[in-house]
Amino acid sequence: MKPRLTPADADDSGLVGQWLLAALVLINLSWTTLGLGGFLAQTMVVTSALNGLLLAVHFLVRACDRTSSPLHPASWLFFPFLGYGLISVLWITPVRWLGWMDWLGWGQMILVFWVVINGVRARAIRQMLFVGLVAIGAILVLLAAYQRFRAPDWLMLGRLQVPQFIGRSSGSFGLPNALAAYLVLILPPVAALMFRQGASVARRLVWGYLTAALAFALLLTISRGAWIALGLVLIVTPLFAGRVSPLRRLARASLAALGVMVIVGVLYLVVAGAQDRLTQLQTQGGEMSRPIMWRAALAIAREQPLWGSGAGSYAISFDQYRPADFQLEPRWAHNEYLNTLSDFGVVGFGLLSGAGAWLLVGCRRRRGVIATGRARDPTRTIGGWMGIAAFLIQLAVDFSLKIPALGMAFAAMLAVLVRQQWSVPQPVNLVLSRGRIWLMISLAAAVLTLTFFLTVPFYQAEGIRQTTKRSMDRMGRAGEEPATGSLTKTRDHLLTASQMSPKNGYIWADLAYVTSLLARSEPARALELGRDAERFANRALDCSTAVANFWVRRSVALDLQGRWVEAGGDLVKALELAPTRGSVWFQQAVHLSLDRTDPARALAAVSFCLRLDPGNREAHALRERLAERSHAP
Repeated sequence: MKPRLTPADADDSGLVGQWLLAALVLINLSWTTLGLGGFLAQTMVVTSALNGLLLAVHFLVRACDRTSSPLHPASWLFFPFLGYGLISVLWITPVRWLGWMDWLGWGQMILVFWVVINGVRARAIRQMLFVGLVAIGAILVLLAAYQRFRAPDWLMLGRLQVPQFIGRSSGSFGLPNALAAYLVLILPPVAALMFRQGASVARRLVWGYLTAALAFALLLTISRGAWIALGLVLIVTPLFAGRVSPLRRLARASLAALGVMVIVGVLYLVVAGAQDRLTQLQTQGGEMSRPIMWRAALAIAREQPLWGSGAGSYAISFDQYRPADFQLEPRWAHNEYLNTLSDFGVVGFGLLSGAGAWLLVGCRRRRGVIATGRARDPTRTIGGWMGIAAFLIQLAVDFSLKIPALGMAFAAMLAVLVRQQWSVPQPVNLVLSRGRIWLMISLAAAVLTLTFFLTVPFYQAEGIRQTTKRSMDRMGRAGEEPATGSLTKTRDHLLTASQMSPKNGYIWADLAYVTSLLARSEPARALELGRDAERFANRALDCSTAVANFWVRRSVALDLQGRWVEAGGDLVKALELAPTRGSVWFQQAVHLSLDRTDPARALAAVSFCLRLDPGNREAHALRERLAERSHAP
């Protein structure tokens, strides 16, 4: 007979270190969530630094703790996927800097899971961590209400909401669906606490109020995917929860389904925005653009089924499968499962899904009891798994794990639940050895070194690039011609970024673009600046030859130098990589227009560009000029 294991959550040793780790997790989650969810690289500079500090402190706590709990078996489950992801970055992906960005996202999420499941052992501290997640949710409720009723276009960090999301609340995130994902993660366990055995009336009222507030914020997001995910979980859970007869389980599930239908009917009749979204679900099958991105992900996976196209490569690979009438620039597939399959292939997808399946089996087979022998009330645990399930279902229509705040919140919640259900041997007293202490100190020093000398500069450089690109895009949308001084300053910023992250191809391509604009504003220096732009474009192509825009940037630089034939060859390469992208055809038209003896070819190219992208103002202006030229005597 196997000895009964005592879960480590009954251990009160090393509480100072555990409190410190939990506090660092919550501080980082608060910062990242309130900074547009970590969507911007500037936010990730601090987020990555805090995560590096979190892991280093974890090692130092283990070095100083005289009672050491064994590393939780579940904490190792995601390492094979992380290792395969590293292989994908180094040897498979055609866009290594995007691969690193994707890998760092997965790595920081798994880091939070590792630290919480191994370092936050005491039950009281895990409860504090959960309360912190709920407190962040309460702040999001207030921000969502402010957006809906006071400032519909307001966003964090001084940004404005895009017109398509006006009327839908996103809280501190830029995307309403991101707020909805956070809410479906924490709403079920909060609601479950209303029904916890032995809870006082006051506690039931508090949790009930919080449940109503979170549900109201979820309503304000008007996120159909999150609503459907939560509704499915509410219907399915009674089929598996509780020790009752199958007939009674079926009756409870039917009652839940009826309740969900009533709620949907009320939303349809009362809430105008919800009525529009639900009507679209009926008339359009719910989506117009997502199925296009899903089909592209499946096509990529079929093309490279075993290893995938490489970490972070979906946006680049998509151009090969872009329909002619779809000119959006998706970064991800709006489906985490298909995105993972297309990027990492069957091998990576199998490693990740296998780890998740093993984790669930481990929780079910290794459930322990509290050291005192009291039966654990399962209500909160069931609510927690309902939140996890709803979050996972919502991933089928969104990219929530690509938003760092959501990924880390999910990892923290999952670690708390696994630690609660998957029991491990009781911590034992240790004699602190010099070898153990120095090993932990060395690991902490290595983590801090990698964080502050590699990861932080990587995000800093990308942050500079994103800032300059937004500025250039804003001027382009306004129809403004950038001033020479502004372009020179932008180029200086990008040069600084290129020194910090020389393998980021986007930085070099943006340098080539800005330098070409400088040549337009300073015609006397066109040849010199054209050579500089060519040099920058070559550096971009050294980073990757799979990005159509890099070939476009070099073709523009060659045209500035009068090397028309070579420029045409680069545009042929770009069109092979992105045959139905309107912006590439526009550049082809501009290039062909330089041949003043035959405007017909340029006119045909710009006409095709406008078939792909009818709203391209520059293409309309170019077609008018070409038409005048073709009719000139």
